[in-house]
Amino acid sequence: MKLSVVLASCLAGLSAAIAIPKGTSIATIQIPNQNDLRVYYQDNNNYIVESSVGLPTNKAIGAYIIYTGGPRKRTPLASLSYNNSGRVEVN
Repeated sequence: MKLSVVLASCLAGLSAAIAIPKGTSIATIQIPNQNDLRVYYQDNNNYIVESSVGLPTNKAIGAYIIYTGGPRKRTPLASLSYNNSGRVEVN
């Protein structure tokens, strides 16, 4: 996935605002036509969490647990998104 320069700069702010554990995989989705980047990762309790960040001037929105089932440690994460031409991309 190719991130815009604006959203790529948000990753550093997001990782500073939200404690993403070392060694975990993350998946990112850029919401088309919006300055919104969603980051999915596994926290220390093995829950899958979604965090969202907009422009670099915005604060990161809190982390929300989206899956509390029984994931194993270090669950591999991937994301699918649509590009501007309507094609699906695996991230």
